[in-house]
Amino acid sequence: MPETEEPRLRRTVSRTRAFGLGFVLGLLVTVPAVFFALLSPVGEAVLGILTPGSLLLKPLTDVMASWPGLLNIALVAVANGLVYGLAATALVRVVSAIRR
Repeated sequence: MPETEEPRLRRTVSRTRAFGLGFVLGLLVTVPAVFFALLSPVGEAVLGILTPGSLLLKPLTDVMASWPGLLNIALVAVANGLVYGLAATALVRVVSAIRR
């Protein structure tokens, strides 16, 4: 009887799932980070690190000043989700390349 090969134990995460997870994580991090920044100076210092997507919206600051605050938080959350999603996808690609 020929020996059967063991199934591959390595399981890879799909890029779509990684992007989705990163996007949701980016959305969920934004709101508590903004409220923490409003309440403490430490939160204000950490806000730029936790919400890297806000840098994408810097050119719109003059226009966004007249918009409601909730809309601004939602836009930052989406931009932050995109950055986290792209970072998670890049991480999955690097890990899968190292495993090969």
